[in-house]
Amino acid sequence: MGIILNQTYAKIGIENTPGELQMQTRHPKVEINQQQAQIQMKSELPRVMIDQYEAFASAGLKGTLDLTREIAARAHQQSLNYIAQTAEDGDQLADIASGGNPIVSIAVRRAYPMHEYGCDYLPKVGPEITVAGGMLEVWLADNGPNNGVEVTNIEGDVDINYTPSSLSIYMKQYQSLKISYQPDNKIDVRL
Repeated sequence: MGIILNQTYAKIGIENTPGELQMQTRHPKVEINQQQAQIQMKSELPRVMIDQYEAFASAGLKGTLDLTREIAARAHQQSLNYIAQTAEDGDQLADIASGGNPIVSIAVRRAYPMHEYGCDYLPKVGPEITVAGGMLEVWLADNGPNNGVEVTNIEGDVDINYTPSSLSIYMKQYQSLKISYQPDNKIDVRL
């Protein structure tokens, strides 16, 4: 008598779909519209004029128009720098599968920023001394609010689309055991 055992092992199937992070940015814009300044001048009798505007401006005491231009340019540059840094951080986070720990490196960089220090002197520019042909009368036309300067800020934005990863585990093959009996004929029937 012979007992035959046939066994099939169980198999597990695994399907993995990786996650995806997409970022799109639109840069902010600063638009400045300025009306031309209109002035009228009348001069009589010689006069010595000392203009300290540039000296005060180099010390930070600027006129409204120059201060607005400088602040707008600095705000625009800082906005662009922040967007570039955010995009670089996003690239590091998107490349997280290549190893390293980008979240820690981003947190350390933002917690301990690098600063530059230097020495300077004031005023950088001396006063401007001019001799006019006489008395100077100046009439400045009224250009409305903010002296005719309009600043418009168009905000930028960052669109982030994240598709999470998925993992599917299923039975690819179930286990089985087949038992069969095959009789052994060990009797010799020959005469």
